Parts: sequence; structure tokens; C-alpha cells
Amino acid sequence: MKVNAFVQARMSSRRLPGKVLKPILNRPMLSFLIERLRKCELINNIIVVTSDEPSDQDIVNFCHQQNIAVFRGSLNNVLNRFTSALTNYPCDHIVRITADCPLIDPEVIDQVIQLHINGNYDYTNNCDTPSFPHGLDTEVIRADLLKSLEHHELKPSDREHVTLYVRNRREQFKLGILKNSSDLSDYRLTVDEIEDLTVITTILESLYISKPDFSYLDVVQFLEENKELKFLNAKYKRNEGLMFSLEQEKQS
Repeated sequence: MKVNAFVQARMSSRRLPGKVLKPILNRPMLSFLIERLRKCELINNIIVVTSDEPSDQDIVNFCHQQNIAVFRGSLNNVLNRFTSALTNYPCDHIVRITADCPLIDPEVIDQVIQLHINGNYDYTNNCDTPSFPHGLDTEVIRADLLKSLEHHELKPSDREHVTLYVRNRREQFKLGILKNSSDLSDYRLTVDEIEDLTVITTILESLYISKPDFSYLDVVQFLEENKELKFLNAKYKRNEGLMFSLEQEKQS
């Protein structure tokens, strides 16, 4: 059984352009995510899935320099970008990770994959019922199911957000949810805003040198010891990108 991680990345972020390659500790932010993904025991290959827009050439250059597999496809039809990448990098299950989560936890990812496989689920995540910090979001989907989605009648939001069609049809698919033992969903470890970047930069500068394989629980402890940092980006809500897409769809 083959499991590939597809890392969704682009430079044209609406809220914080170029965020995935922002320098932290003299390294592009994306490099920390890749380093942590490589610690996953259940992932066979890591592929950065970016767009064919000229603005994303810097992502391609970074991947080539770091010997990371990369695939280019549609900017807005991300579902097609994924299914096209699947043709080049076939597998049985796809782990979808977004490139704005540099503190993703490899143990949590492996737990989601294990739950997915053991439960024989069509699709599994740890974020539909939030209990992990935002920024540890992990999705696993059967590759054949993902490929079949393009044959359905899809909204633009379904094409942009890849797994949305499945997530909205719980009665049609067998879905698994990994829940944390305690609710830590109020911690924000993703990068969408400039305050997020400040939080992530401070965490990495403080923890990475002495313990590069720190866990999300180490981060939680650090933020509890530095409450002003924890609250710096607390005003931002989860899934603002999705909410924006749905609102645009209503107005069109």
C-alpha cells in the first residue's frame, strides 16, 4: 500500500503573498514543513503540488534545489492539479497538507493515516471536529475516490478546496475523524496573516535549535509560557479562505 503526501503550495496568497517561502532562521518556511513530513513513518513520497503560473517558479526552484518532487498544474482548479499529479505520482492514498502549516506534527499525521487505513475509510481528517491546534490539519483520501470526483457536478469551491465535495456528503462516503484527547483547537499554528508569521518565527527561533524534532505539545507548552504570543493571532478564525470562497460563490 502506497501513501503519497501532496503539499499544496502557491505564492499568490490573498492575505500574505509569498508566505510559503518567507525566510525563518535563514531558511524558506516551506523547508521546515518538508523536514517534518520526512519524519513520517507511513508516507512513501512527498510531492509539492503547485501551479503553472510564473509566480510559482520560485517554489519549483526551491524544490529542485532541495531534491523535492514537484508537480505543476491549474492555479484555481486545485482538484485537477491533484488528480493530474496523481497520474505522475500514483499511489493508493493521498495525504493532503497545505504549505502554510510549517509546524505540522509527523506523529499526528501518522495517526491520521493509521486510522484511515485501519478503518478502511474513504476519507479521514483531524479537523472537521477541531481538537488539534489549527496548523496540524491533515487529510487522507483514497486516490481512486479523489480521481473520481472530477466526474461529479462540482462547484468552483469544490474544485478549489479539493476534498470539500466529500466532506459535505457524509451520507455517501465512509469518513473517519481523529480527535485529540484534549481540546487544543484554540491554538493557531498556521500562517495566513503577518501576525501568524511572527508567532511561527518566534516558536522556531525558540525551539528549533535545541530540539529540531519538537512536538506540537512542546509548542503548546511554549505558548502557555508566553501568553502574549499565543493571543497575538487569536482574533483570526479557522477556514477564512473557505468562507471567502463560499461567499464569492454566492455573489456570482
